[in-house]
This record gives sequence, structure tokens and C-alpha cells, in this order.
Amino acid sequence: MNKNEQQSPPVPGQLMAFLESLPGMAYRCRNTPEWEMEYVSSTCLALTGYSQEELTWPGSTPFSRLIHPDDRDMVWEKIQEAATLHTNFNISYRIIHKSGRIVIVNEEGNALFDSCGNIIAIEGFIVDITRLATYKQKLDEQKLIAEELFEHAPDAIFLADVASGTIVRVNRQAELLTGFEKQELVGRHFSLLHPATTRASAIEGYLLQQKEAEACGRSKPEEYAVLHKSGHTVPVEIISQMITLKNQKLTYGIFRDITERKRAEEARKKLETQLLNWQKLETLGTLSGGIAHDFNNILTPIIGFTELVLESLPPETEETRQLSTVLNAANRAKSLVMQILTFSRQEKTPLEPASLQPIIQDSINFVRHSLPTSITMDTDINPCNCTVMCNPMQLQQVLINLCTNAWQAMEHTKEKILTVKLWKSGTDAAISVSDTGRGMDTQELERAFDPFFTTKKVGKGTGLGLSVVYGIIQAHGGNIEIESKPGKGSTITFHLPVYEDRNTATPLQE
Repeated sequence: MNKNEQQSPPVPGQLMAFLESLPGMAYRCRNTPEWEMEYVSSTCLALTGYSQEELTWPGSTPFSRLIHPDDRDMVWEKIQEAATLHTNFNISYRIIHKSGRIVIVNEEGNALFDSCGNIIAIEGFIVDITRLATYKQKLDEQKLIAEELFEHAPDAIFLADVASGTIVRVNRQAELLTGFEKQELVGRHFSLLHPATTRASAIEGYLLQQKEAEACGRSKPEEYAVLHKSGHTVPVEIISQMITLKNQKLTYGIFRDITERKRAEEARKKLETQLLNWQKLETLGTLSGGIAHDFNNILTPIIGFTELVLESLPPETEETRQLSTVLNAANRAKSLVMQILTFSRQEKTPLEPASLQPIIQDSINFVRHSLPTSITMDTDINPCNCTVMCNPMQLQQVLINLCTNAWQAMEHTKEKILTVKLWKSGTDAAISVSDTGRGMDTQELERAFDPFFTTKKVGKGTGLGLSVVYGIIQAHGGNIEIESKPGKGSTITFHLPVYEDRNTATPLQE
């Protein structure tokens, strides 16, 4: 018998009786890869399906055959490692029951040594942990799922200690929302997520949300601004919930980025405002158009009969001068009526293909003669020769009105520069008129196209200039917009669809 096969001391009777009463299998085996059992408790039958006789050497079934083939080497190596270090071993592995089913077991044991330090046996205790291992596996799977849900949630999640307000954990979306990495966020006070200007109100709001969450389970959504690492703020909607983890009371905060929602709301409000303006303009146009037609009918005989009487009177008489004054006033009234009719779009005129460059140039030449010498006029219309469907006379009226408004806006400013530009913008031709005048505030911008609205003093304007411009551009299938700030001047830009005759059109210049 070699040193690995020395006879180990027998198991005492009282100890054997105790081992037989335990719910697992006690054993003593030789230190060989075959696990030649010198002793196994009778409970081996419940654990393995094999009897003591079958498992005890020289029985028919060495225990090594029961160990799952994929685990066999690992078990042997762990036992040998512990024996070398003279320490206990604790191993979980799989065995194959006599019925063929897999049983997960946990084994604890140690090596026995003789006086010379040679291993004479391995003894230990093996228990069935299948249910426990299955439960642990399911628990681990659920934990993994929870981790994945937390980490990959579509909203930013912050866990903060209720007592200290310190952030203890965040997910990936929190990094994207704030621009900070996890290690930069964890350990910080939650209030530092907000700009200094709103930090106090944010803390107050959080405290209210905490009370609400404690009372109702979760808080109502509230909107805040979160400070991004780059310095800009991000609008968020926050819902808070109180949870307890490992005896630590935490606030579970869900931060939803509502940037797109805010943009959509602003766009909706802008569209609603535009719709209201269009409805208002349509109503005013209909009303003013009806009045203008009636007024035009009244003016026609006044102008006609005044002209007839003037033709019959000698010149340079008092009566002639008085009637000329009447005729001039009537013609001014007629001109105003024509502007009102143009605004109301009740006077439709045919459109024809025409190049914008000469129309704009003629308008500029006309305006230059009436401009005060203190105003500098810059133009940039040469690069583009776009053709559009238009009424040239009405477009000239648009440009003259815009240029007149521009130079009047610079009446009390030091820098007086009027700029007219023409360029190609996609499938449109774009024309802009800019000034360095007083500019307009938000309220004035909202009413800029309202008929009869003017910022000029009484007697300086009718308030129909931009309304007429708006009506003409709309009738041409275009759109118009204003950019202006108080003290920064104004730029009015209108777009008209470019006309292309497929038979004769030449390529448009960018």
C-alpha cells in the first residue's frame, strides 16, 4: 500500500450515527481521481439514487462517475489545491442522479494527514442545493434584468440619499442628460444639478415632491431646468418616488428630457398665433374691402365732376385753386382705397413671368431719388437673375414700401444704412430689405402686419404699408418674415417661388 493508499482511521460509531441523521451525504474517500469511497452515509440514496454498497469501494460505482463531466476536473483541482494549502474546501458542482436528472450539490470538506504530512483520506459533507441554486439563478437573472432596465431606461434616473441629499447612483441616460460621467455625479449634492439662479426653488420643489411621494407613493411630475456640463440648461420633467434599500431611505428620481416637447409647444403656439393673425387679417380684409368699394363708388363722381368743373374754369382763379385742392384730396383718398383693396386681395391682377433683377433695380433707382443724403444704400442683386410669376408693378410697390419704412425707421439713429439683397434660396428667390433703425420689440413684431397698426406719429403714416406688402406677397404664393430687436434694426425677407419654363428656362445662378 503506497502513501496515498494508507488505511484511514475508522469512523467512530457515535459519529456515524450522527452523520446518518443529517439531510446530506457524509463521506470519507481515498485521495484519488476515482473517489474510492471508504464510507458514505445511508442518506446517499436520497441524494444520488445509489446505495451505500454501490458507492463504497470496491463497489460498482465510483463517485467520480456521478460528477458531471464538465465539472469533474474543476472539483479535483479545487480539492487538491485545498489539500496542498491544508485548508478546507467549499465547492458547488453538478452530479448525475441514478435516474438521470441533474442535481446541484455543495460540498465542504478537508484532507486528513498522517504524522508525516501525507494525505490518507478526504472527508466531507455533500448537500443538495438544487432548489437554492435554481432560486439564486432566478434571483440573479431578475437582478440582471433590473440592472439592465435601470441602466438602459429611456429617462435619466438619479438615486439620492434622503437625509443628506447626496447622489448615490445614476444610469447611463443621466450621463447623457447632464454631460457628466457617473463618477462625477455620484457623491454630489442633488441641488448642483440645477443652475445657481433656480437652485433654491429646485430644492424647495424637491422637498415638496418628497413629502408628496411619502404620502402618495410618488409625486406629480414637475418641470425644472438641469444644468449641463457645457453650461447650457436642459428642460426636464421630474417624478420622484421614495424607496428603501439596505435600510437606506432614497429618493428615486426620474428625469425626462422635454426639450423636443418644448420645441413642439413653441411651434404649436407660433402656428396658433399665425392662424389667429391670418383669421384677423382675413376678417379685417373682408371688412375693409367692402368699405373701400363703397368709398370708391362715392369718390368716383366726386373726382369726375370736379375734373369737369376744372376744365370749364379759367386757370389761376380762386375757384380753380380750391377745386384743385379738393381733387388732390380725392385722389389721395382714391390711392388709399386702392391700397386697402390690394390688402384685402379683392383686386386680383394677372401674374406673368418676369426677372426680379430689373424690377428690384428700377425700385432702387426710384427710392434713391427720395432718400435723405444721410442714408447710405447698399445693394447686392447682381449674382442672381431669378424669374418669378409676378405683377411687376405690385412688386415695385412692395419694395418701395419696405425701403420707405426702412429709411423712416432710421430717422433718429446715428448709423443709417439701408441694404437690399437678392439671392437664390432652394427653389425660391429671396429678397431682403434691412435697416439700422430703432428695431421692434416682441409686441410690435406680433402686430407688424396688422392693418392700420403703425409706430409712427399721428399723421406720419396710415399703417397700411406692411399690410399691403403682406397681401401682395401672399397673392404671389410667397411668404414674408421679419427679424428685429430693439436698437438692432430690422430685416424683412420675402420668398417667391422661382418660375421655370422647361422649354426656355436657363440654369439659375446660386
